Amino acid sequence: MALVDQQIGRCARPLLLLALLAAASPCDEALEKAVTSQAANPEPADTSRAPEFELQDQFGTTHQYAYPREKVAVLLIADKEGSKQVSTWVVPLHERFQDRIDIDGVADLSAVPAFLRGTVRFFIKRSAEHPIMLDWDGAVCGDFVCAPGKVNVFVVNKDGGICLTLQGAANDSLLKQLYAEIDRLHRPKTDT
Repeated sequence: MALVDQQIGRCARPLLLLALLAAASPCDEALEKAVTSQAANPEPADTSRAPEFELQDQFGTTHQYAYPREKVAVLLIADKEGSKQVSTWVVPLHERFQDRIDIDGVADLSAVPAFLRGTVRFFIKRSAEHPIMLDWDGAVCGDFVCAPGKVNVFVVNKDGGICLTLQGAANDSLLKQLYAEIDRLHRPKTDT
């Protein structure tokens, strides 16, 4: 059990550390309204397509989010305030699904001044073992329509469809929705 706790900590800690370094991104009224609407109505729907993107992690490795993918992905995007909620999702997700899904994190670092980026990357590299994608200009956060001050959780199917979007700290009800959607995506498709 201690080994599992240690492994989970390695996954959650880097997201938290990175996001703490960034300031909350500003959000205009229209964006806030769109996010509020999504959060109030988190029904599974394969109507939205996840944007494809490429970001480097703290180690300088480039990660591509392109479709199709081998596994269902849970993408967590957080700014400074949202980073406080990341572990409420990562820990239970890792415990339940292990390596059957991809759990990836993006740190919104758009508030970090350009002259501090090298220092921030160095600090993150020394503090976090798990790769975290660094969004220096906030483009990925903007493309995914993220709520400021909250962790934004996106369930993305293998073909790039956003099947569920949730924001804020996890609770039993939200985790139940998340688990149900991931389980649905893992069910074998039947011809009807």
